[in-house]
Amino acid sequence: DRTENEDTSTLNDIVGGIVAAALSTCFIALLLELVFPRATASAAGMLHQRPTPLWVSGLLGTIAVVPAVLLLIISIAGLSLAGALLCGVIGIALVSSAFAGCAIARMIGHNQNRYAMAAVGGVAAGALTGLPLIGDFISGVAFVFMLGYVIQIIWRNAHLKPQQASN
Repeated sequence: DRTENEDTSTLNDIVGGIVAAALSTCFIALLLELVFPRATASAAGMLHQRPTPLWVSGLLGTIAVVPAVLLLIISIAGLSLAGALLCGVIGIALVSSAFAGCAIARMIGHNQNRYAMAAVGGVAAGALTGLPLIGDFISGVAFVFMLGYVIQIIWRNAHLKPQQASN
């Protein structure tokens, strides 16, 4: 007799889940490196040169997302903005572990082939997020990292002085 909440997963199920997570994250990391090579290189440089603003803005952004969405939903005029914000957050959450793995691997192996480093970072990030006890925490850290990067890029682009038009 089994109870409804009994955990029946076997070691093969856990290893299979880790392998599947590693391979899928590796594929996404390679796609990110192919499509957005400047973003992964920029995130690697930002993590190496000035990590504090990256992590602080990511943490504050993570904390501020829920109240911002709730306030936008309450104000009926902001309902479409709330939907757009939620879509952006979901998009960041879907690719954050692959992006973080790719950026960290590029930071570590900056002299190596960028696709090889993206694959290694994707496999490592996927395997870590597939672990049973700490996978969710690592996914959260990757989300904070990518959200911090997005916020820093938006902040940097908003504060750039407009360049004079060349004749």
